[in-house]
Amino acid sequence: MRGLTITLAVLTSLALLSPPGHAANLWQSVSVGIGAQGAWFSGGDDQEDMGDIEATGRGALSITPHVSVVGGAAYGFSNSYLRSSLGVRLTATDVNDQDFSVGIGVARHFRSEPGPLDEWCAEAGLGWKPLTSSSVLLTASSAVGLDSGRRLFTLGVVLPIKVVF
Repeated sequence: MRGLTITLAVLTSLALLSPPGHAANLWQSVSVGIGAQGAWFSGGDDQEDMGDIEATGRGALSITPHVSVVGGAAYGFSNSYLRSSLGVRLTATDVNDQDFSVGIGVARHFRSEPGPLDEWCAEAGLGWKPLTSSSVLLTASSAVGLDSGRRLFTLGVVLPIKVVF
């Protein structure tokens, strides 16, 4: 927990160094979305592999143009669970295609039921907006438990929600 506190303090300090006008106010730095995804968990040596369809909610707060604090929650329909995560992600957007981005980061995953990924995880993901006239995003992500080595893979669709205050 101390490491997360130090990391967030450093990232907050970086926000003070970001270019003027990056975020005129806090709400311009926030992004929120809802969606659905398929999720596949590897159980490791002591648990069974499992897959599920999930309803998702996610949010991000941009500290700098390429560093964000991210979080999300998902409800698994078949296995009736709730899982969530909170972490830090570095993102990059393709200069030739502004509708495609990739990210890597670290997050603490939590789960309501016993099972995989109730631990710190390394994460990687991508997002792609296939139609420039639409705001719908296609997403793919993976996470690996730093203690257990268990894995999570997701493929989904996210509808961004405009935050206005």
